Amino acid sequence: MLTSTGVEGADGRTVRLWEDGDGESEAVALVHGSTFGFRAGFAPGGGRFWADAIAEAGRAVVGVDVHGFGDGEWPPAMDAPPEDNPPVARAAEAAADVEVAVEHARSRFETVHLVGISWGTVVCGALFAGDSPPVDSLTLYAPVYELPGSEPADFDPGDPPAAHREVTRAGLRARWDGQVPDGNDPVAWRGGEGDDDPLFETVWEAAYDTHQRVEGADEPTIRVPNGSLLDMRAGARGEPVYDPADVDVPTLVVRGSQDATSAREDALAVYDGLGTERAEYLEIDGATHFLLVEPRRHALYGAANGFYDRVGGR
Repeated sequence: MLTSTGVEGADGRTVRLWEDGDGESEAVALVHGSTFGFRAGFAPGGGRFWADAIAEAGRAVVGVDVHGFGDGEWPPAMDAPPEDNPPVARAAEAAADVEVAVEHARSRFETVHLVGISWGTVVCGALFAGDSPPVDSLTLYAPVYELPGSEPADFDPGDPPAAHREVTRAGLRARWDGQVPDGNDPVAWRGGEGDDDPLFETVWEAAYDTHQRVEGADEPTIRVPNGSLLDMRAGARGEPVYDPADVDVPTLVVRGSQDATSAREDALAVYDGLGTERAEYLEIDGATHFLLVEPRRHALYGAANGFYDRVGGR
């Protein structure tokens, strides 16, 4: 059963952690992407998702809500007009929150595996920029690095860059629908039928039932930090914010074959550039950028658990 706790970091910020499992010797620390926090991606409820699969395999879960996401610490800038402050939660700042999660896990477990998804892969990469964090492996799902095929203008936080942006329920659904290959019905792709789209509703409700919820909006809306847009814009300019060569632990790079955000060229660039000789690359057929919550998600969970089995501890 998931429980939530706040752990104070070195800078005085309280980092929101989500945990499941207590007696195991291994833990998996999970880092979310650029739109919503831990629960919506890893444990939205209403079915079996990644956090469940980890716990069922006998490993503890330590999820993190980076500040400004989910139920993480809510920076004052997130409640001010967006133009009043610079973007919240750049990768280097977010990495400080993840470091707290990793250290918390390491204090209780002999072996710690780290997972980043989408923008979370950038955050994890930034964590390796200094001294290597005390983790035994790294999984990078749907990595975004230099984003070939994208332009810096595709990631526009405003001029000057604004602290946050708003994402509506309809906007998130349109983004997910846009990932589905042509000729497929998005609702059916997610396992629904007609107007019944339970998987999308489950994920949206998990994202909406957090600090990110915008009260009084004309339509259901969440507020999202803009730091990730600057990080991805830097990558699209050919100036990625981390170097894969700094990653010196066993690493699994995995993407969905239909992922229109994490391109094969980009994922292979990360894989080829890793600073470890123990790396694996995997593509899962028939999956988009949202694979972690799509019907084929169990293939991803199984691949990750198998990787942990092979890597073991130090």
